[in-house]
Amino acid sequence: PYLEEDVMAYLETLPLEEKCDMTRPLGEGDKLVLRKVARMIGVVECSSLVKRAIQFGSRIAKVSDKSRFGSSRKATGQKKIVADKGLDGANVNH
Repeated sequence: PYLEEDVMAYLETLPLEEKCDMTRPLGEGDKLVLRKVARMIGVVECSSLVKRAIQFGSRIAKVSDKSRFGSSRKATGQKKIVADKGLDGANVNH
């Protein structure tokens, strides 16, 4: 819904305090507009759930890492550079 131009235009008119109140607990103070709309349409139980990124909530990150890297271990961010010889004999880094 946030990509809809009319919704974006309306949200730009709202003061920040009506969109979020980070002094309130998680699942309550964030995403105030979405939570209010959820309650208005009757999705009361879901309106107070703490937001989790889908890849963590569904554990898809673990499956994805396993298929991409052969392991579900957390990446360290330290990739080793391997030099190979290219067709012209020069070093090529990977």
